[in-house]
Amino acid sequence: MADEIFLMHRRVAVRGVGVPTGGANSDAVTPDEGQRFQIDFDIKSVTESQPKSGTLVLEGYANTWEEDRDGETVVKEAFDHTIKDFMTNPILLLNHKKEQVLGGITHLVPDTTGLWTRAEVDKPPEKAEGWAHKAYADIKNGRLKTFSMSGLFHRSKGIGDKIRRVDLYEISVVTVPSNKTSLFRVVAEKGFAAEAPFRNRPMASEKVVFVMHKAVVVRVDD
Repeated sequence: MADEIFLMHRRVAVRGVGVPTGGANSDAVTPDEGQRFQIDFDIKSVTESQPKSGTLVLEGYANTWEEDRDGETVVKEAFDHTIKDFMTNPILLLNHKKEQVLGGITHLVPDTTGLWTRAEVDKPPEKAEGWAHKAYADIKNGRLKTFSMSGLFHRSKGIGDKIRRVDLYEISVVTVPSNKTSLFRVVAEKGFAAEAPFRNRPMASEKVVFVMHKAVVVRVDD
């Protein structure tokens, strides 16, 4: 998705601040005069920032609707009312450790398979701790390739082991997930290859796609 930049022209009246209004012989407004003058300027709002060079772009599933290793199943509607809240702080961790931040989640879309996810893993600086460099290398080389999620899980009573609602706290890259089909792959590396399209992106006549902090309705022709 291309970056969206909105420009807003704003005119503000300021009282009691002296600025010249013309050439050397022109009058100036001084603080003592208590006059009002106008400043014209532009305000920019950027909805998505460009990732730094070396950022890995991941696509896959944070969860699928299949039964997991614990014998539980998440229903498709479990995220209908919770994704928007999660996307206010869309954190991506390593093995659910709060102090080990890998990057962030940029897109979440429930589809017929599971919770489709697009994430970005930042390239660690040279002086970063060893775990960050190892995790980055393992993800890039395909050794780490599974997601896992943590949050508050609301289970149905008397209807089998089904999770009917998930309040997401975070999504992690993990070594062994509870859901063995929560797989991802690296589809691009910023600054070294052209950005890949949404290869796993689900198709539908209309869907709600959560992009960072806002929900966008996307229409697709049949």
